[in-house]
Amino acid sequence: MNSPGWRVAVEVDPKSLGEARTQTQNAVHWMARLANSYITPEPEHRHVWMRYDAARNAIVTRPFAGGVSIELRLPSLELQFRENDLPVPHTLHVEGHSPAKVEAWVLVELLHRGIDRAQFSKSLPYQALNLMSGDHIEFSPDACARELGELSRWLGNAEAVLGPIRREFAADAAAPGSTDDGLLCWPEQLHFGLLVGLEPGAAAAAKSLRVGLSAGDERYEEPYFFAAVQNGAEIEVAHPGSVLTASRIIAERLDVEGVRSILRNAISTTRRRLSN
Repeated sequence: MNSPGWRVAVEVDPKSLGEARTQTQNAVHWMARLANSYITPEPEHRHVWMRYDAARNAIVTRPFAGGVSIELRLPSLELQFRENDLPVPHTLHVEGHSPAKVEAWVLVELLHRGIDRAQFSKSLPYQALNLMSGDHIEFSPDACARELGELSRWLGNAEAVLGPIRREFAADAAAPGSTDDGLLCWPEQLHFGLLVGLEPGAAAAAKSLRVGLSAGDERYEEPYFFAAVQNGAEIEVAHPGSVLTASRIIAERLDVEGVRSILRNAISTTRRRLSN
């Protein structure tokens, strides 16, 4: 039986989501900049880790500056500040906005919140790939709306697959920066998932297993589930046997239980490999 959140759509080839992924990640970078500016730096860049709220289909930062956070709603790519987890006016739909215009909006919203704008910096604690900057390029989510919708569906699938796994590992998955009310989001790689210990029953630590969904990268140009070793701020390349691509899920008509079973096996296999 499939989870209500499970939907393997084939309206769009999952290998065609590159531009949707780039625009999503660049919007997320602005959220990471805010977190990096106002949250005290933590090991493994935990201060910029976010969470994925499946109910709102939104990526949300940790609170900063006295209860302020910012979220990105998918698939529309709308940015909105929140105060004490309640939305405030002045939503920004990034369509037609250059990074410079997004920055201007951020600075105005900080002013409205009474937050020291001099503290805001565009620097990131990680190396960002495919970075959009300046006035020469604009966000255009309307042009890739179908692809953004497909990417959004895969995030819903991630919650359907990983939510039960997160609860299974609740006792040993808790780590600084983790959350009980949604998947973690790592903005550097645009990964969504959770951390588990390297050994059964062990708490996740600086070196742990990251289990989740990647929105795609230079190795796999499509969303894929994976289990890989996270060592400090670095994530090791996942072993091919611990990767399950969207194309394979579609081709083999895997259901949510099938995907979850493959991921559980990947966790066990990776743990055995590391113990040898």
